[in-house]
Amino acid sequence: MPRKLLVALCATLSLHIALATIFKNSPNTPLISNALQVLASFLGAAACFGAHRRGRGLSRSFWLLVGCGFAIWGISNIFWGYYEVVFHAEPPPGSFVRFLFGTQRTFFAMALLLEENEKSKYGVLESVADFVQLVIVFTLIYLGVYYIPSLHMEPQAALHRGIQVELGESCALIALALIQRARNALPQTRSLFGGFAMYLTVYTAAAAIAEYHPNIQKTTTGNAYDLCWTAALMFGAIWAARWEPTQDIARQASPKTKTFAQLAMNNATYVLAPLIVMIQIAGMPTDWRLLRFSLLGVSIICYAVRLSVSQFRASQNSELARRHALAMDSAVDGMAILSVGGRFEYANAAFARMSGQDDAQAILGKSWRDVLVARDSETLELEIRKELIAHAKWFGPVTIQQ
Repeated sequence: MPRKLLVALCATLSLHIALATIFKNSPNTPLISNALQVLASFLGAAACFGAHRRGRGLSRSFWLLVGCGFAIWGISNIFWGYYEVVFHAEPPPGSFVRFLFGTQRTFFAMALLLEENEKSKYGVLESVADFVQLVIVFTLIYLGVYYIPSLHMEPQAALHRGIQVELGESCALIALALIQRARNALPQTRSLFGGFAMYLTVYTAAAAIAEYHPNIQKTTTGNAYDLCWTAALMFGAIWAARWEPTQDIARQASPKTKTFAQLAMNNATYVLAPLIVMIQIAGMPTDWRLLRFSLLGVSIICYAVRLSVSQFRASQNSELARRHALAMDSAVDGMAILSVGGRFEYANAAFARMSGQDDAQAILGKSWRDVLVARDSETLELEIRKELIAHAKWFGPVTIQQ
């Protein structure tokens, strides 16, 4: 971790502790305390952007989105501090400031829905469609679960409803992070999602303590409970600053072909957003008709864009595989592909002739040990595995029995 960042984090925490204990009755405490929270969030954003520069592949997009989430929290807290310093009160229920805080979770959800090795020339369009879709989902949750009901509630009840919505969304993100960690095979990707789940857990616990203390709405920023926000943001900054990309090239090889369950989960993810939108708009009052049907229309368009990009990518991959297969079939050199279990999944005509077979189909399903000379297979496997671990490739002569 950079020493300057560590010094800045320690100084921020020390000042906040002093404000919450020694200077808690000072008239300037809310202003300084909010400023320290904003500083902690911006330090977290800076640490994430630093990790973005160090990363490669999925990790670069992941840290960029998480850094934007930290930054939007700091920007939101600037407006929150304005209310407390100028009006000596928290933003009222339904305020845009409270909604702005929620947009942080949109960036976090985007980071959790990233997929490794999904690249195409329409990747930016795909990302924009996903982001707009998530904004619509979180907006409708905010309107349907919190804002519209809060119009008919007492301020205290509305405040507690907002806290419940916030904590519920955070718990959903934790569950999503754990699911993504479980379903990814690459060590670096698992480390990212696992670390993010840990940070979200710390942040959610800190939010619950800070927002559910007995004197809520009776104290301003600067009390001891607000240390929870600063501590959680600092935890995220330390996590991002200490992260390093995996150096093992072999471990970052292309992932296996997706299983049926993985493909079904991906397709369900695409459908889930419009489904949530339809459920939310069904429960909205009739005087919100224009907004709810407009959001539904945009959501359907985003779904269509996402599905089109997915189908286009599949079509490209299929055409690329067809061309590669045609080139391998026509090659004069013998070529073959083995499964994870060491059995032939593909062999071209040249390899079949080298093996003394008239048809490549006669080789498919056989173990590579049945094709190579026995004395070679005893030492060859160890040599190949050693080279794959060190350089992610192997080249050398083999003797084939005919």
